[in-house]
Amino acid sequence: CKSAKVLDPNFNETPSQILKVENGRTTVISVAKVPSIGFAVYDVQTSEYEADEKVKNSLKISQESIENSRYKVKIDSAGDVSSVFDKQIKKALLSTPISMQMINDTSNRYTEWEIMHSAVSATPRSYVDENVRIEILEKGPVRVSLKITRKKEGSVFVQIISLCHNSPRIEFRNEVKWNTKTTLLKAAFALNASNE
Repeated sequence: CKSAKVLDPNFNETPSQILKVENGRTTVISVAKVPSIGFAVYDVQTSEYEADEKVKNSLKISQESIENSRYKVKIDSAGDVSSVFDKQIKKALLSTPISMQMINDTSNRYTEWEIMHSAVSATPRSYVDENVRIEILEKGPVRVSLKITRKKEGSVFVQIISLCHNSPRIEFRNEVKWNTKTTLLKAAFALNASNE
């Protein structure tokens, strides 16, 4: 099938997208509202046509940004999230870009599980910022995702950043092929938050 059509309990079409078709099986994701205690029945149908254009969609994607009705997330040339703008409160949420920092591991007794406060609060030795490749992974009416691949000091870092239709959540998934000894990896993000 070219596309899927998902109808809610009132037979209204809801945004949906096909993730994969493999061995005669189709994996579909869709926007759904289900009560916390209860259930809802949705009807998934095959379609030879693209999703109904009447279904409203707020998702936008490019290699530099992803956006939904709540957030606009910008990516810089180093592959770091440089900005998260919350449209609901009309405020930038980050004071500096989110970075992946490489820090010297100064643990000397129990190196497998002991992490020293002095190590994680030290100035980073380096940042994960080499061989940056940014790809559009998903571009659908339900979810948009960017795949950011980087390398540093023999290790490979793959980060997938996703936004879903009308969702108040930004999803980050990190996969690391770690080959860097005596080093800690720290995800650092400084927020624009303060007490009033």
